[in-house]
Amino acid sequence: MQEIVNNGYLPLSPDDKIKFRKKLNNYIRAYSFLSQIITFVDSDLEKFYLFTKLLSKNLPYEPETLPLEVTQMVNMDKFAVFAKLSNILRAFLFIFEGSSILQSR
Repeated sequence: MQEIVNNGYLPLSPDDKIKFRKKLNNYIRAYSFLSQIITFVDSDLEKFYLFTKLLSKNLPYEPETLPLEVTQMVNMDKFAVFAKLSNILRAFLFIFEGSSILQSR
């Protein structure tokens, strides 16, 4: 599998890599969905699906290729607020560490 990635995927231009990854993921999602609705008679489609699924897991990670669904689901404003509150809580616990305020009764 690594030979396929090294010889077929890595030499591609960045734009071609993005297009390839999108088409690969579209096929995986479409086949996965359709196979739940209908029964495919052609076993080669199932073999190709398994191959593409394995291939997609072996492609190198590229940060700019996060799925659109993930980027839409993450609210960075709420994440930033949570991170600040988390830091404040850690500082509070550090300040009062060993104090009788935080001792359990």
